Amino acid sequence: MAKMSSVIKELIETNKLAFIATTDANGAPNVSPKSTFSIIDDETFMFAEIMSTRTRENLLKNPKIAIYFFDKEKNEGCQVKGTAEMLSSGELFDEMNEALSYFSRKANYVVKVTVEDLFPWPPKTIAGSYQEMAGGGNK
Repeated sequence: MAKMSSVIKELIETNKLAFIATTDANGAPNVSPKSTFSIIDDETFMFAEIMSTRTRENLLKNPKIAIYFFDKEKNEGCQVKGTAEMLSSGELFDEMNEALSYFSRKANYVVKVTVEDLFPWPPKTIAGSYQEMAGGGNK
């Protein structure tokens, strides 16, 4: 697992739109926009799966996931690779649905992502070196 630095966590939590990449059983890629991210700890975060049928079906069969976050104003981003856990009940699921109720939305699943690797962009940023932004470096 990789630990997210404070810079990466801020990028994730303040991001208005990120893109989720998954693959189906045949290896065909799928990309879907998401915008409901919340940090759980230094190695995990979550988002709501509300209406993306392909993303949901793919993650239920293959939990590997890649997500790209980008801050247009700072011209900085980060690709996160990890493993998704699909939650349809429990505390995190309830917390997410309570937050979504403000927008009259409900999650089918909460996707809990365990971070395995981080690829900040550009590799040298205002946060310092690539490894400082990634929280100590990649595996």
